[in-house]
Amino acid sequence: MKKIFAALIIFFICGCSSSSTGHLSVIVPSGVQLSSFGLAQSSSKPNITGTDTTPILLFLPLGQPRFDNAVNDALLKGHGQILTNAQITDKTYWFILFGWNTVEITGNVVDLQ
Repeated sequence: MKKIFAALIIFFICGCSSSSTGHLSVIVPSGVQLSSFGLAQSSSKPNITGTDTTPILLFLPLGQPRFDNAVNDALLKGHGQILTNAQITDKTYWFILFGWNTVEITGNVVDLQ
C-alpha cells in the first residue's frame, strides 16, 4: 500500500503541458531585405524545427525561452534566411524538483541566395 501511495504522489508531482501559441505566415529576421530577392527562385526546406529552452528548479523558472532564439535555431538548421508557414508551440515539463520551458517553432525555411 505504501508503494502505491508513493507512486501516486510522484505521479501527481510530475507533469507537462503543451499549447499552440500561434501560426505565422512569414517570419523575417531583422537585417533581411526581401525586396532584393526573388521568392520564386528560392529553395525551401519543409518542417524544420527550432527551439529555445530554459530550466526550472524547485518550481521556479530560471529564465524565459526566447522566440528570436528559436527562430535563429530553425534558420541555422535549415540554412536559410526566412521562415514561412510557421507554427509556434510552448511546452513545459517538470519532474519533482526540476523541469524546463521550451518554445518550439516548426516551419519551412527559405534560402533566398
